[in-house]
Amino acid sequence: MPLSRDTATLQYYLTLAEPHLFEIPGSNVSAALDLARKTLFAQSTDQQAAVLLLTDGDSSALSAAMLTSADTAAVNLQQAKLPLYVLGIGTPDGATIPVADGGTVTNDGKTVTSQLDASYLTRLARLGGGEYANIQDGGSDWDALYDGGILTLPSNPHAAEPA
Repeated sequence: MPLSRDTATLQYYLTLAEPHLFEIPGSNVSAALDLARKTLFAQSTDQQAAVLLLTDGDSSALSAAMLTSADTAAVNLQQAKLPLYVLGIGTPDGATIPVADGGTVTNDGKTVTSQLDASYLTRLARLGGGEYANIQDGGSDWDALYDGGILTLPSNPHAAEPA
């Protein structure tokens, strides 16, 4: 989506990413990062672009091969001069994952809990040449990633917006 603080714009783009659009449920960080790189490369202009990944950051849900693949995808972003900014959504203690009908995600009859792995996400963002922030009330997370990161990229035509 275009750079913006407009929450209505974000909500619109989030509706386009409904889980039912994906054939296989679960996390595939490397596929998401590779798609972002290919899409931004296809739309390449003289203006700087960046990737913002919003994730629950549950690295325990990923196999070693998937973690390695995500690392490679992050490095590929950096090499393409598309820095990776990551916003972690969740807590290290974990929480259940809500679904649209009011229930929670289950696997084999057991409730699935997602635990945020901030160290993994920090490393991933650094591999991608960007920064990591954990979601917080008050906007300091957005200030760190957007105002202090994405908006400071060379050739960025956008000025910092009032909070």
